[in-house]
Amino acid sequence: MSDRLVQTPSQTVGPFFSIGLCRAPQNVLRAAGNGERVRIEGAVLDGAGAPVGDALIEVWHPSVGFGRAATDADGRFFFEAGRAPYLNVIVFARGMLVHAFTRIYFSDVAGDAVLRSVDAARRSTLVAERTEQNGTAVYLWDVRLQGDGETVFFDL
Repeated sequence: MSDRLVQTPSQTVGPFFSIGLCRAPQNVLRAAGNGERVRIEGAVLDGAGAPVGDALIEVWHPSVGFGRAATDADGRFFFEAGRAPYLNVIVFARGMLVHAFTRIYFSDVAGDAVLRSVDAARRSTLVAERTEQNGTAVYLWDVRLQGDGETVFFDL
């Protein structure tokens, strides 16, 4: 046995998001926002563009409340919420020792000072694009954890 102490690196254990945090669906936010209900759909992707099937996304805004969604095997998630100017987002995923903070802005709503502070070439990573499905506004927004098109994350 060596007399020398060797520090081991920090490592994630799990992830166990579905066991500890996602027992019941929490992806339908109850608060009304401005009254309009919207759906947000997306995927969490790694640096190679592969889906991350065991990530956890949390969203919140004072006017619409809090929601949480685990990704499925294809990295997909969705939320239903009242309309807000933006949603604050926290991303948890395997290999990340510290969760990441970002925002979802809606393509048909004016941004704020935070969005304008982001380099113009990268702003689109924060903007969910609106589509219509059966008369419901659906916003498409993916999280890319690294690499080309990496989502802008905020250092809070």
